[in-house]
Amino acid sequence: MLDLAVLRAEPARVKAALARRGVRAEAVDAAVDLDRRWCARQEVREALRTRRRRISDEVARQKAGADDAETEAPDLVRAGRRAARDLKAVEGAMRDLAARREAALLALPNLPGTDVPDAPPDLDPSGPAWPHDFPPLPHWDLVEMLHLAAPAHGAGSGFLLWRGAGARLVRGLVQFMLDVHTEEDGREEILAPPLATREALTASAHLPTLEAMLLEVGGASRDAPGATGGLPASAPRDAPSREREFAGTDDAPVPASRAKIAPPAEGTRELTFAARTAGPGDADLFLAPRAEPHLATLYADTVLEADRLPVRLVAATTAIRRAPHGGGAEGRGLLRLAAFPTVEVYTLCRPEASDDELQRAVAGAETILERLGVAHRRRVRAATDLSHAAARTVSLDVWCPGLPAREEDDEAPPSRVREHAGTDDAPAPASRARIAPPVEGTRELTFAARKEGEPGARGRWVEVAALSSFTDYQARRAAAEYRGEDGRTRLVHTVGGAAVAVPRLLAALLETGQQADGSVRLPAALAAEVGVSVLGAGNSAARSRSRLVKPSQAHKTG
Repeated sequence: MLDLAVLRAEPARVKAALARRGVRAEAVDAAVDLDRRWCARQEVREALRTRRRRISDEVARQKAGADDAETEAPDLVRAGRRAARDLKAVEGAMRDLAARREAALLALPNLPGTDVPDAPPDLDPSGPAWPHDFPPLPHWDLVEMLHLAAPAHGAGSGFLLWRGAGARLVRGLVQFMLDVHTEEDGREEILAPPLATREALTASAHLPTLEAMLLEVGGASRDAPGATGGLPASAPRDAPSREREFAGTDDAPVPASRAKIAPPAEGTRELTFAARTAGPGDADLFLAPRAEPHLATLYADTVLEADRLPVRLVAATTAIRRAPHGGGAEGRGLLRLAAFPTVEVYTLCRPEASDDELQRAVAGAETILERLGVAHRRRVRAATDLSHAAARTVSLDVWCPGLPAREEDDEAPPSRVREHAGTDDAPAPASRARIAPPVEGTRELTFAARKEGEPGARGRWVEVAALSSFTDYQARRAAAEYRGEDGRTRLVHTVGGAAVAVPRLLAALLETGQQADGSVRLPAALAAEVGVSVLGAGNSAARSRSRLVKPSQAHKTG
């Protein structure tokens, strides 16, 4: 959360910075007002404590000097009781104000960096020209043709079962990325659990703002108010436990709301209890939306020695969240899944090193994309597009040649090859796709994008990685600190994000590597992990391609 000292000292600067993110000034004013009222009552509390202590001392002094040990000072005793009663009321009001102030602070996002643009850039949708004489298929057709995945009917909409070569492909891709992050970047691998507590999700800033996207464990389903969702929870204290004889018949099944300790058999007794119905904000355990809550709290309430920084971590996990499907390309294939494998990096560092660590994390993700041979671009997110905890974010997009184009480009630049000067004063535009970062003397290939309205327009940029600097925003929530050389403790800065999300990267790999016979050629770096260089070689994919490609598309190329 934001530094309360900064909010008190510079509320106007905070309002101006958050206005760039679309936060209304009233939200900042509410937090400032609650803090002002809390501080005012803090002064009253200290005055009442002093008064009560003086009264207590005076009563004790009078008792010590009295001949009769039973003698009391009635007025002083009554005054002391009034002070204690008033103190209790003030402390209760302070607790209420503190809780409301914390809620207001948690709702305020991080301040955007001064170098973060106010609005998204107007990016050119150009991507690499399709090099083959057959039209590229979207990845969902390739997944179906090669039998790489199937709907997970046992989990519901948005979930996939990776099967056969698809399962090996996912496993190999995750292993390849972990090897790059651990062996080359020196990160420590973390295997995080699939569950996260409310406290951990609050520390990572997923809560309270993103609670509607999370899946509770043991709580009520948001889709069906009053229904029990998630995994069976332990019996609440007020639930009426009871034992009943089990009849051993199939015509009277056990209600789904009753938890069974063991499968009942004829003549046994079954322990049941009432199902817990949780309301919004009542669940304390969730399916982890990513590994970040665990990485952010690994050193919660800890003071690290300065020589232990930076701490660089990487984790492979399955991200799980509520992801409603939209229409069109966004709702098909691998682009919007409710559960998907991903590899995340996370760093705890000194404040002065956070910018360098962000660039290091981005470079690690770019190394993966370069070795896999997918066209990619780097862009800086605008202030309006930052996540709640992020101060700045660098996103990496990959080119998916088989996806339908979405944005119209009236004046597409002509295809061209240009010499790269190798200077920093004339960087390559963000709209140009690079297979690898240009160096002096190399050539950079850029291409024109086909207009969306033009028949057969294909190809689209898709985000696969987002690396963010969270400054001290998460560390303040988690109380993660380090002790400097001067002996003072300070909050660490944190950097993290996806590097890289698997499904969207797979979509780009499949669409880029597809061949005329319906097979998919894998890049050498991935083939070594999967064990094959071509998916679907020698099968009936060619006939499947003929079936999937419409005759009207046969002459069109991307």
